[in-house]
Amino acid sequence: MADHFLGIYFNVVSIMASRNLIVLGIAVLGFLLLMKFKPLTEQGKKPEQNLALKAASGDIQAISKQDHQEFSQRKKRIDRLREQYKEEQRLGVLSEEFPLENGKISVGLRFKPEKQWCQLGELDFIAKRLSVYPQLKLLVSIEDLGERKVLFSQEVGLDVLRSGGIVKASVEQPEKQKTIGLYLCTSRSSRAGCYSKSKAKYDENMTKDYLQGLSSKRIPPSQVFFFQLLFLQNQSLKVPPTLLKDRKYFNSLKGLMNHDNNRNVAKYAFNTSKSLGNFPPEIRKGWLTVKLPYNDPRCNLSR
Repeated sequence: MADHFLGIYFNVVSIMASRNLIVLGIAVLGFLLLMKFKPLTEQGKKPEQNLALKAASGDIQAISKQDHQEFSQRKKRIDRLREQYKEEQRLGVLSEEFPLENGKISVGLRFKPEKQWCQLGELDFIAKRLSVYPQLKLLVSIEDLGERKVLFSQEVGLDVLRSGGIVKASVEQPEKQKTIGLYLCTSRSSRAGCYSKSKAKYDENMTKDYLQGLSSKRIPPSQVFFFQLLFLQNQSLKVPPTLLKDRKYFNSLKGLMNHDNNRNVAKYAFNTSKSLGNFPPEIRKGWLTVKLPYNDPRCNLSR
C-alpha cells in the first residue's frame, strides 16, 4: 500500500516538474525575445543616434517657439487694427476699397465743378493762373507724405476740370498703411510733384490779384490749389470728412499716421489743409469726387 502511494507521489512530482520546466522555458523564451526587441536605452544608443535625436528635439522646440512668436505678432497686429478701426469710426473717417488692375490699386478721380454765387473758387484761380502763365502744366498727383515720394502724377487740361472729367490713377499696393496727399497744382514740369510747392491763399489779396490780372511779382506761378489728406491701407483709401481746420480734431488723426516723422507729416498736412480750406472729396464705389467751386458767371465781380 505504501509503495502504491509512493508511486503516485513520484508521478505527481514528475508531472509538476515537467510543467514547471515548460513554464520556465516559456519565461526564458519570453525574456530572450524581450531583450532582442527591447528599444535601446539612451545610454545604449550610438553617438550619431543621440545627436540626431537632440537635433530633432531642438528643431521641435525652435518650431514651437517660432509658432508662438508668429501667433503673438499676429495677435498684436489684429489688436492694433481693431483699435485703429474703432478710432476711425470715432473720428468719422470714411473708407472705400478700390480695385486692383495689373497689380496696382486703381483710383478713379472725378472732378465736380460747383457754382457759388459771387464768390471765387479754386477753379477760377486755376484758370486765371494758366491764362497768365500758359507755359505752366496743371498736375494731379498722389504723394507719400512720410517719404515725400510721388506715387502718381499726370498732367490734366483745364477742360477736364471744367467739364467734370475723370482721371484714372494707379498706385502700388503698400505693405503697411501710408499717409498720402491728393493734389492739384501748377508746375513748370509735368514730371514734378506738388509737395514742395507753395500753397495758394484764398484771401482778399488773392481775390484782388485775380481781379487785377494776377501780378506775377506777388504770386509765384507754381502753386498748390487743392490738397486732401488720405490714408492708404491695403486696397482701401480713407478720407477724413472735414475741412481739417480744427486743431483738436486734427491732433486726433495723428494716431493714424504711422510714420517715424509723424510730427512733421501732421504739421505739414494741418498747415496745408488750413491754408487751402478745400472741400473734402466724396468717396464711393472706387471713385474719389473732387469738388471745385467757381463763381457763377451771372455774378460780375469785376464791377
